[in-house]
Amino acid sequence: MREEEKFDGYFAVITSEYKASPEEIIKVFKNVGKIEEFFKVAKSDFENRTDELSLREYIGAHCLICFVSLLIIKILEQRLEGKHSVTAMLKSLSKVCCSHIKENYYLFDFYNDVLQDIGKELDIDFGRKIMTFGDIKKIIGQSKKV
Repeated sequence: MREEEKFDGYFAVITSEYKASPEEIIKVFKNVGKIEEFFKVAKSDFENRTDELSLREYIGAHCLICFVSLLIIKILEQRLEGKHSVTAMLKSLSKVCCSHIKENYYLFDFYNDVLQDIGKELDIDFGRKIMTFGDIKKIIGQSKKV
């Protein structure tokens, strides 16, 4: 028991990287939490459920889409300086939808502070309640440039 007590507060790390310095191994180990967060977000927020897919190509494509989506939302989170969590941003963005009112007009019925901040960062006015189809196409075109 005394022998084990002298190692209290230390973590043992086993690695196959025998050429790496202890400092490099510690640096990599500290990033493990970020990697675990990626998989947690991919499974929960992006519903990365590859068990429902049958072909290997579909699984790979689905994972790639989830990874690129997570990369984009993490960049946005960083640009917003962590003001909103990935989960909060995804929930707000998923609620952005419109209803056809008449002729060429569409009603957007959801807006909150998260969308306001995202809109400011990406130069998109999510606060407009009524838009024409042309207005919507223009916003999509502008977002591709960002």
